[in-house]
Amino acid sequence: MGAVDVKTVRPPPIDFDRFVVWLGELGDRLVLLDEIPLDTVRQSMRRAQARIERHVRHEPPLDPRARPTDRLRELGELVRSDHRWFETSLEELAGLLRVVETEDHGGHRQALGQYGRLLAAALAHHRAAEAELEREVRASGTLPLRNPN
Repeated sequence: MGAVDVKTVRPPPIDFDRFVVWLGELGDRLVLLDEIPLDTVRQSMRRAQARIERHVRHEPPLDPRARPTDRLRELGELVRSDHRWFETSLEELAGLLRVVETEDHGGHRQALGQYGRLLAAALAHHRAAEAELEREVRASGTLPLRNPN
C-alpha cells in the first residue's frame, strides 16, 4: 500500500484580490475532496476569516470634497452593505467549519468548500464595486480611497 499524498495549502497572499482567488481555489479543493488535513483546513479557514474581518473593519470615509453624485452615493452604500453582509457570512463560515471539525466527512467539507466559493465570488463582486467607487471618487477630483485590506 502506497503512502497517502497529503495535500498542503499555501498561505493566503498578502494582496487582497489575490487572496480572494486563493479562497475560491481552497473552496474548489474542498468541494473536490482534496486530501487536506483537518488542521490545515482549520488554519486556512481561520486565516481567511481574519483577513475578511480586517477588510470589513477598514471602511474609509468618503472624502468630504467629493461631489455627491447619485452613483457615488449608491456605490458607497453598496460597499457598506457588503461589509455588513460579510460579517454575517463569516458567522456562517465559522459554523460550517465547526461542523467539519465535529464530524469530518466529505459532505461537510463540500458544504464548507461551496460556501468558501460563494464567499470568494461575493468578494470579487465587492472588489469590483470598490474599484468603481474609487474611480467615481477620483473623477470627483479627490484622492482614491480603495480599501487595500
